[in-house]
Amino acid sequence: MNLKQNLENLLTTLDNKPYTKQSVLREFKKRVQKNSLIKWENITYHICSFFIPVHLPSQSLYLVHHKKASDWIPPGGHIDRGELPFDTIKREFNEELSFRLSNEPINFFNISIKHIENNPRNTCKLHYDLWFTVAMKDKHNFTYLEKEFHDAKWIDINKALGKSVFPHINDMYQKMKDFVFIS
Repeated sequence: MNLKQNLENLLTTLDNKPYTKQSVLREFKKRVQKNSLIKWENITYHICSFFIPVHLPSQSLYLVHHKKASDWIPPGGHIDRGELPFDTIKREFNEELSFRLSNEPINFFNISIKHIENNPRNTCKLHYDLWFTVAMKDKHNFTYLEKEFHDAKWIDINKALGKSVFPHINDMYQKMKDFVFIS
């Protein structure tokens, strides 16, 4: 299966989900119909995969204090040539948290579109972000990538709400609280 087909299949699972903005889904689907979906083909507008390690028993998620973003966000990154989004999650998890995923459940959760035009040095202008959760049995003390992150830690879902300066990320945390961390 190629990237375009994989993305179409993933996006179809979000049709009529109460936590997915259908207008964002329509825009995302239009983007997938075009060529040049990854950064290496289109440096300005491309698709990325975010992943959030979650520990359901403690109602916690693992966030990183990203240096470039100057914010507490989930780890993740750009899809590389020849990768599917799940491949990106596995690669980035290992690169950014020094942990090789084996049989931890990875679940596609949602999407967002983020304009990044506030930094003229940044070549990325628009991210089409795929959001995944990775269910962890234990709260691992990951060894995070210090060149990219100031800090990283497990944060209670209630404390994560409002922690980001980006409204769309806080919105995603709220949706996770409502639909992933069901009490």
